[in-house]
Amino acid sequence: CLLRGVTLVIVPLLVLGSDQSEKFNDATPPFGRVLSVNLDQVKCGKIQQNFCNWLLHLPATTTHSIFLFASPQTLDGWASTLQLLLERQLLRFITIVEFM
Repeated sequence: CLLRGVTLVIVPLLVLGSDQSEKFNDATPPFGRVLSVNLDQVKCGKIQQNFCNWLLHLPATTTHSIFLFASPQTLDGWASTLQLLLERQLLRFITIVEFM
């Protein structure tokens, strides 16, 4: 069973987030398309606002599976959106990728 809603993946390196996001978008799983976005690459205010609005208008019962990749330094710019996703029960999982 695939986790529906938004999953935040915090990655330590900008390149890793970009690479993982591309791999997710290139995959065609048997259970449907998975959307993945590297938040480090969404820098334009208008594009960021449009994407935030789209995320925030997802129904709580969404069938979308959305993975947001972000480096720690990018999270500040997305804090209010992530908080609203959490309050609306759309942010379902947060994971931190670590390297030793």
